Amino acid sequence: MNARHRTLLLLPALAGLAVACSSEASVGGGSTSSTSSVAVDSTSTTAVDSSTSAPSSSVEPTASTAVPTTAPAPTAAPTTAPASAFLLSTGIGTAAFGDTDDVVVPYLSGAFGGIATDSSATFPVNVGVDQWQNADGDLEYTAQYQRTVCFSNALCASFGGPSTADLRFTGWWIDEARAPFAETTEGIRIGDTWASHLGDIARRAGGCYSYGYGDTAGGIFLGMSSSGEMFNYYDDSTSTWLDGNPDPALVTVAYMEAGDLVRFLYDDC
Repeated sequence: MNARHRTLLLLPALAGLAVACSSEASVGGGSTSSTSSVAVDSTSTTAVDSSTSAPSSSVEPTASTAVPTTAPAPTAAPTTAPASAFLLSTGIGTAAFGDTDDVVVPYLSGAFGGIATDSSATFPVNVGVDQWQNADGDLEYTAQYQRTVCFSNALCASFGGPSTADLRFTGWWIDEARAPFAETTEGIRIGDTWASHLGDIARRAGGCYSYGYGDTAGGIFLGMSSSGEMFNYYDDSTSTWLDGNPDPALVTVAYMEAGDLVRFLYDDC
C-alpha cells in the first residue's frame, strides 16, 4: 500500500475520506519575519556659470521636464517560482540533497516567499544504519538531529545530520497550493487534475480508499485524491482489497515529496 509515503500534514486535509492515512510527521516551530527595503534614485543639477559670455549664435534653452509627483505602480509579485527552483527528485532547483541548510534555506526563502515556520527535532534511538527513532518509537528519520523549515507557499524542507551545526538537505514535501506556486519540471502543481497530466503521472497500484499514489515522470512521489470512484476498497464478499478505476478528471494532486523525510511508523493503509 506504500504507507511509508504519507505525511501527517495530510491528516486534516483528508478527514472527509472513508479512512485517514498518514505516514510523515514534522514538528512545528516559531516563525521568522523578513524585511524589505526600496532604493530611491536621486538626481543632481549642475548650475550654469553666469559670468561666462554666451556665444553670438546662442541656442535657446530647453524647457526642463517636470518630475512626476506619483510613484510608478509596483511590479506584481510573480505567480510561479523562478525556473531554477523547479521541484526535483534530487532537490529543488540548484539546491541539491546533501547541501547545507545555511545555503539551502536562504535560496528557498527567496524563491518561495520567506520562512513561515522553523522547527527542530531529535531522534535519540539508533535502530540501524542511518535510521533513528524518537523516544516514543513511532517516528523515524535518517539522522539523529533534524530541522524542518516551511515557507509561505506551504513548501517544507527537511534537514538532518549528526549535530545541529551540521545539517544537510534531505527531502521536501508540499500539500497546499499557495503563491508563489511550486511546480515540477512537467508543470505539475498541487490541485492539478490527473487528467491534465496523464502523460506525466503514473499511478501506483493500491491506495487508501479515496486516496491513491503515483510518480511523476521525473521521479517525484505524489498522493492523489479522488472525488469519484475510490482507488481501492475492501470487498466483504471476498474478504480482499480490490483496486478501483477512478476517473482522472475527478482526481487531483494532493501531495508531492522527494528525498528522506520523517516517517510515521503506524499507518492505517
